[in-house]
Amino acid sequence: MFALPIEPLALSSSATQSPSAAFEALAETARSYLREMDACVRTARLPARTALLTRLRETGPGVAFSEVLAALQSDGLNWVCPFEACSNVSGAVLKGADLVAVQRDDAFLLLRFASYTKNLPLHVHDDSDRFIVAIGGSGFFHVSPDPLEMGSSRKLRHVPVRENDALMFRRGTMHTFSTESEPLTLLSYHHPYVPLEDERQYRVSSPPEKPADFLRRQRACVSFDAGWSVLSTTPPVCPLSQAAVPA
Repeated sequence: MFALPIEPLALSSSATQSPSAAFEALAETARSYLREMDACVRTARLPARTALLTRLRETGPGVAFSEVLAALQSDGLNWVCPFEACSNVSGAVLKGADLVAVQRDDAFLLLRFASYTKNLPLHVHDDSDRFIVAIGGSGFFHVSPDPLEMGSSRKLRHVPVRENDALMFRRGTMHTFSTESEPLTLLSYHHPYVPLEDERQYRVSSPPEKPADFLRRQRACVSFDAGWSVLSTTPPVCPLSQAAVPA
């Protein structure tokens, strides 16, 4: 895995003033990052089916992400279960058309995966992109650069996800989530939003392949390949792998 030089974005304290202000601020942040990802695809720095991972720095000057999140949810949520045909998942939808302006075509979904959720099949969203922040708990994100139709011969990555991790991926990227002993709650930005009852919302593999199926074939391991951020303004004199690091 390698790091992309995408400029960080900051949320203003004005985003905490109302649900609509929080929605607009979070949506613009998500769209900005998704545009950066699309630019990387257009210039061939990334493949068409791709996913990126980073960490949210929860508190900034004058505002905390938790305050923006609280403002977004301050009018209450209508949780539904089962969600996306998965009995272990609960969900709630916040539409831009309801909170900001009727012409908006985007939405935030809150998704809560119960402990030991392993029954949401690998799937793709052909018509919308995703920007996701883990806002509670921990679990695993499973993703592949291969087409859905490749079957069990596809390549799969299994990435640990915990609170304050952020993911984004393009439409057509095959993925799913699972959990172990701890539940996982996600804030997922859909752009554009495809109604959940619409048959274009997602496609699953045929036959459906669930984490309970493919994790049985996975060798247990711990990964250190999430990428290292260079915080200095100048590049290191030598590659990290060659640098002399005191023990």
